[in-house]
Amino acid sequence: MNKKGLWINPTQFVEFAGINKKSSLANMIATRDKSIDFTSLLGYLPNPDYVLKRLGRDQDIYEEIKADGKVSSSITNRKAGTLALKHAINRGKAKTEISGFIEDIIDNLDMVKIIQEILDAPLHGFKPMEINWKHINSKWVPVDLVGKPPRWFIFDNDGLLCMKTRLNLVGELMPQNKFIVPKNNATYENPYGDALLSKCFWPVTFKKAGLKFWVVLAEKFGIPHLVGKHQPGASSEEIDALLDAMETMIQDAVAAIPNNASIETLESSTKTASVDLYKALIDECKSEISLVLLGQTLTTEIGSTGSYAAAQVHSDIRDDIVDSDKRLVEWTINQLIKLVVELNYGPDKDRPVFELYKEEDVDKDLAERDKTLSDTGQVRFTKKYYQRYYGFEEDEIIVDETFPEPAMPVQFASQQNDIDPSQSALENMLDSIEPSLQEFASDFLKPVFNVIEMSQSYDDMLSGMAKIYPHLDSSALESKLEKAMLLGETRGRLNIKES
Repeated sequence: MNKKGLWINPTQFVEFAGINKKSSLANMIATRDKSIDFTSLLGYLPNPDYVLKRLGRDQDIYEEIKADGKVSSSITNRKAGTLALKHAINRGKAKTEISGFIEDIIDNLDMVKIIQEILDAPLHGFKPMEINWKHINSKWVPVDLVGKPPRWFIFDNDGLLCMKTRLNLVGELMPQNKFIVPKNNATYENPYGDALLSKCFWPVTFKKAGLKFWVVLAEKFGIPHLVGKHQPGASSEEIDALLDAMETMIQDAVAAIPNNASIETLESSTKTASVDLYKALIDECKSEISLVLLGQTLTTEIGSTGSYAAAQVHSDIRDDIVDSDKRLVEWTINQLIKLVVELNYGPDKDRPVFELYKEEDVDKDLAERDKTLSDTGQVRFTKKYYQRYYGFEEDEIIVDETFPEPAMPVQFASQQNDIDPSQSALENMLDSIEPSLQEFASDFLKPVFNVIEMSQSYDDMLSGMAKIYPHLDSSALESKLEKAMLLGETRGRLNIKES
């Protein structure tokens, strides 16, 4: 292999230092320290939000945006989809002690408040959630998860959460195991996440301006202008008296004027066009806000036109956003569970999982599937399964721990009307067979049982049996089939005894 280096004398070769390919795999090469971007010279990363940079403002501007009525209603609409979900703890492979400990913690937390605050993360880009720990019965227990204002926090060059304090404006690094920070589409370049409220700034601004001008228009042209006409050479007292009369007329619709004066109304011919212009501007701003926060407009602004298909598409889009918010909430709570298990039981222990699910009407396909499985006598569902997938409460259902008796094989009309008289004797005989002989009989008759199970009708069974016993005549084959069905029923009885 050729080596790169320099011969410093006829006997000594110095190899150039090269890149260690193996060690470079585990190290980051493209980092902020090496880049020519000087935004992090102060030791922290400024928020790259375009609106905040242009306005020179902090995230306090987002609170002003949330005060807008359309923004506020859209936020409530968005959060309502996730808040309507039920939550549960999926034990998985976790031990009973750990799972029970986590369930008790979740039951004692105000999950509605916590979920509402977690859902502020898409609005602001990120949402610091501080854990309030208490040492109870030799265990570290989170008694609350409190959302803190994002404007208090920044991120350092390593993307770690820091808080701006009075003594440290650059930011004080927050301790581990104290904060969980859900984020919306955060990246290495932008650890602050994507703030939806930032995209609402200009629609809200133009909407406010449109409303302001609309009010001015209504004040100016909502009431027709009055024009008073007086005789030439009228004194200032007479003119003032006419103006007072018109002012009284605007307020009370009545006035007394001299008989040599007159009052006419003057309406603007362009005021309707101006009203439509401002209304269109405001409606467009409202639609833009709905698109940003809800992904669509039809669920909040039906309008005079539309179709069921369009409404269904918009509803599906909203469901996708609810699913996205649901995953953010689940991630946050599961990070809390991870910290709890690691602090109290160790990092290698299996953990239960927090899940959000939608409470729906009973799924007929699911119910039919479960019934089919239960009827086999080999499957039993737990109480928690019925609570999760059928919506039962704890005190609404009691699950029988015994297996139901398997359903008896279907009997055809000919069999029901003419049962083989030897059935009772055959049952008594098979009950006395030793287990080893039962196993032999089962293997011997397996092809017959397969034909019975795969057949949809009596004719199908007859045709299948003909392939197994090609030399039997029709009457003998029918007799054989009836006995096979009898043995199938007997096999089910034997299975019950063995279980």
